[in-house]
Order: sequence, then C-alpha cells, then structure tokens
Amino acid sequence: MNKHSGFSQSFYALIIASIFVALLAGVYFYQQSKINLLTQQVSSPTPHLSPNNGPSTGFLPQFTPTPTLPVAPTGWKTYKNDKYSFEFQYPSDLIVQQDSKPDDLFSIVFYSPDLKRSNNELSSWVESGYEFDLTIYGQKCNNPEKSGEIKYGYSNYKRINFQNTNAQEYDFKSEGGDWHSLEIDKDNKCYILGITPSSKNSIFNQILSTFKFTSPTPTPTVSLTKVKIMDTSDWQSHQCSKIVTFKIPSTGYNIKCNGDSAVITAVNGFSPSATISVSQYDGGSRRQYWINAMSVPPKEVAKYMRFQESQYGSVVGLDIFASGGWWQGGYASPLLIAHGKTIVAIHAGQNFNDQTGEISRSIFADSIASTIKFTN
Repeated sequence: MNKHSGFSQSFYALIIASIFVALLAGVYFYQQSKINLLTQQVSSPTPHLSPNNGPSTGFLPQFTPTPTLPVAPTGWKTYKNDKYSFEFQYPSDLIVQQDSKPDDLFSIVFYSPDLKRSNNELSSWVESGYEFDLTIYGQKCNNPEKSGEIKYGYSNYKRINFQNTNAQEYDFKSEGGDWHSLEIDKDNKCYILGITPSSKNSIFNQILSTFKFTSPTPTPTVSLTKVKIMDTSDWQSHQCSKIVTFKIPSTGYNIKCNGDSAVITAVNGFSPSATISVSQYDGGSRRQYWINAMSVPPKEVAKYMRFQESQYGSVVGLDIFASGGWWQGGYASPLLIAHGKTIVAIHAGQNFNDQTGEISRSIFADSIASTIKFTN
C-alpha cells in the first residue's frame, strides 16, 4: 500500500472544493453585475419617447420630452405679461416693440440694434442682426402634418412636450424669412415663439430656458366694506316686484314701475336718479353673472371693471364699478344684491375711472340698497 495515497486523496479533494467555490463566486458576481446593469437602466431617464418606442399610455408620451436648454446669461432683462400669464428673459440690448395685427390677440417683437433686412419687395430676409417674436392667437395651434402644410417650407419638424404642454418645434423658410419656431398649445390659445435667422437658435434656446407660464393675476377685488348711508328712517316704502320692496325719500322724487323694474327720478333734475331692476338668478358668482349679462370680453374685465363686496346697513351686496372707456356710455355699473333665485341691480351713477384708478361710489344707491327687503 502506498503510504501517500491518503494524502493524495485529501489533496485532490481540496483542489476540487476550491474549484467549486471559485465557480460559485463567479456565478454570484456575474448575476450581481446583471442586477446592477438593470438598476441603472431603470433609473436612467428614457432619452426619447415617440410613437414607435414609447408606451401608448396617452397623448403626451408620444412627444419628445423637453430638451435640456442652455442657461441664460446673467444680466438679461425680464419681460412679464400679466394679461396672458407668462414671462421670460431676453438680452438686455434688444429693442422691444409691440406689433399686434388684427387677427392676433397679442404680438411683441424684440430685435437687435444691428438688425437689417433685405430691401426686396418679394422677401424680407434678415441680412444682419436677429429678431425674436412672440405672437398669441385665440385658437389651438395648427398641425401642419394634418393640414398638409408640412411640405411647404417646414423642416426639422417635431412635436414635443414643453413644460407638460403639447408643443411643436420646426424651422420654416418663406418670403418672410428663415425662422426657428416653437408653438405651444395652452388654454385654447397658440403661443408662437420664433427667431430669425434660424442660425440664432442658440439664443432662442437660452430665451426659451427662462420662459414660464405664471398664475393669472386676479381681478382686483376689495374686501367687504361698510359704507356710509343716508338717514332712511323717514323714507317711503315702494314695491314694483312681488318679491322685493325698497325705500326712497318721501319727497323730491318720482317713481315709475315698469314691470319688476323701477325708475326713480329727482323732481329738480339735479339730485341723483336711480333704476332698480329685479331678475331671475340661478345662483353662483354674481360677478360672472353680470359679466355674462353685459357680454364683457374677458380681456377687458381687469382693465375696465372693479368689484367691491360691501355692507349697507344690514344688507350685503356686490358693487361693480365700470369704466366708460370701453364703449360709448361704458358698461353699466350696478350694485347687486342676491337672495335665493332673485337678484336686484341698483344703478345710480357709481363708476370707475380706468385712467386714474379712482372709484366713485353713489351714496344714493348705497342708501337704497340698505332698505332692500325680500318678501319670499
């Protein structure tokens, strides 16, 4: 018997065990590397979502995400528009010119001091400098792919997700110049931002990196105000509507009922007059009720109207002060008092001066309001 045979068997067993452990370690590290790779793939953002490689989970995933934009240099100026709720920064040397056209809601132009266009009846291409424009239309943006216009002057067209909003970016050439543009659909309006020549799209991207939509500026409203009223203790009660009574001075005034409405005139022709109308009311915002009744365009409300919730004695109502600047005679300026399905409007000369910002109350209207009573 070989005396080394026991040693050899132990030696070979140790080698086999070592090989087995090495194989197990290799499998473990290989599996671990695969897990790490998968983790990186999952945590990394998807570089491009399109109809071909993006999930069909809705409209936005079909668009290219907003690209990473360069940061605007410090020292740029800020343009802010409260009316259409947006702002952005632009190079401080640009000249600003508002340039609205009849079919635009709004249009503004920023151009460099060295801007020079070709003096040609057929075209107006930029020869030096550059121009940045922003135009707003009161409708959704046109899709040139659907309309077939994509074949006429468009290039590098793509639909993108800009700040969680549908948009389209493209280059466009025509007799009007060589443009790089972005169209944004927002609140049933089309915001079109463009720069010419398109070779200046690096500046365009810097401006775009600062562009943001802001919260709309609310229409100025004055909180509940207790107003002064006249002594109405000796005023006489009247009723033109079955469900509303009111008082006017016992002497010096004539009153004429016209259905549910009343016309109050001063005998001497100099004292304030008033009209009182009673209408059906479906509830909701009294402010919006009157804006709709007078067909006031939304864009004119902030400029030509002021609203003040007021208390006249024990009666609470909404004063609407309107300017005469928008059309001849201006918007009617009522004092509105609502009760259930009924709303009372009192007119007595109150108004708002959109040039000075001053509000003129009518103590006569306020005093009549303090006497309003509902019989239902």
